[in-house]
Amino acid sequence: MAPSKYLMRVLSQPTKTDEKKWEKWYLDEHLPHVVDAGVAHRGALFRAHNDFALTTKTPPQSGETKLHGVQLSHFDEQPTDKTFCATYQTDFEDYSQTEEIKNVPQTGETFGGEAFQPLAEWDVRVYELIQNYDPDNLGESETPYCLHVQNEPPDDEDYHKFYEEEHLDLLHKVPGYRRSQRYKLVRTLQGPEGVPRFMVIHEFEHLDALDGPELRHADSSPWVHKVFGNAKSVNVRGFRCVSSLGYKK
Repeated sequence: MAPSKYLMRVLSQPTKTDEKKWEKWYLDEHLPHVVDAGVAHRGALFRAHNDFALTTKTPPQSGETKLHGVQLSHFDEQPTDKTFCATYQTDFEDYSQTEEIKNVPQTGETFGGEAFQPLAEWDVRVYELIQNYDPDNLGESETPYCLHVQNEPPDDEDYHKFYEEEHLDLLHKVPGYRRSQRYKLVRTLQGPEGVPRFMVIHEFEHLDALDGPELRHADSSPWVHKVFGNAKSVNVRGFRCVSSLGYKK
C-alpha cells in the first residue's frame, strides 16, 4: 500500500477554546468525518514534540542554528507555533472544492454546535508526493514520531539528488528510523506565504538517537552542508502521534 498522491498538512492552535477540547474534537469528530466522507484515505493527529537532541532543529525563537559551523537560516515556524498538526493522505490537490468536503460538518458537538474555524489559528497547505522512501516495506502504518524538514534550496536538481543518492540511505542506519516521504508544496489554503517549497517527513519509532553517531555521520557530509547551508530557508520540527485512522497499527 503506497501513500496517496497528495498530503494535506493542517497546523492549528486553539485560541477560543482549550487544548483538551480541541484534541477531543479532532479525535471524536473531525478526523473521522474527513476520512469517512472520502476527503482523505488516511488521517493522523500529531502534537508538537520538541524534547529531542538535534542541533539543526528550529529554535523556539526562529533564527539561525549551526551545523558543524555552517549557518542555517530558519523559516519562522517555531516549535511552539500551532502545536496541533493533522495530516491527511488524499487524491485531491484542492479538497476545498470537492463534493466530499460538503459532507464534513463545519461545526463541532464538542463546542456546543459552534463553527470550529473561528476557534483557532490555522496554517493549511497541500503537498504533492515526489518520493516515497520505504526500504523496509513498512507501508502505511502508524508512526509514533516524525520530523518535518522544510527547505527552500538554491538548486532544485541538486537538492533532489542529495536525498535520492545519499541522505536517505544514511538516515536508514539511524536507530529508530522508519521511512521518509518527500513532498513539494502545490497549494497554500490558509497561512503565511513564502514558505519553503519542499518538505520531507521522516518517520521514527523513537527520537532517542538523533544525537548518535549514525546521524552525526549523515550530517557530516559536505553535501548536507551544501544543501542546508546554502538554503534560502529551512525548518525542522518534531511531532508525536496522538492517533490515526486508516493506517496499520
